[in-house]
Amino acid sequence: MQEFVDFCVRHKFVNPPNIPKPLPDADLTKVSEIDPVDVIYVNSKSLNDKVSLLWDADYLVLFGMIELLSASIASFFRSSEFKEIKQEGLELDMTPDEEEELLKAYPWIKTTTCGKYADISEDLKNIEKQKRDST
Repeated sequence: MQEFVDFCVRHKFVNPPNIPKPLPDADLTKVSEIDPVDVIYVNSKSLNDKVSLLWDADYLVLFGMIELLSASIASFFRSSEFKEIKQEGLELDMTPDEEEELLKAYPWIKTTTCGKYADISEDLKNIEKQKRDST
């Protein structure tokens, strides 16, 4: 709870500037809209701690903290390889065969996801276009 109070006091109980979406860089220190003190704070936390704090911030409706933690979690996924994500302790309830099938269907998971946003974004635009065309 003290962490949330410190965050609110540091930002004078006003939400900090919006963090750009998508993140311009996986390294939060290079995102000028994020206070360097906040970057140091979130970088000191484990992924599991960030997720727990995110749930708490959501419960307390601290939008600035929600954005900060979400950006930090997103930057982890954006800059990590599939094996690193698995090592972080995220539980995947897949059989080895299902995991292999997933990796075949989405080979980019094996490499860093930097640069893949454009591909995903284009796919989403095509899906939206197909929905509009079908109505």
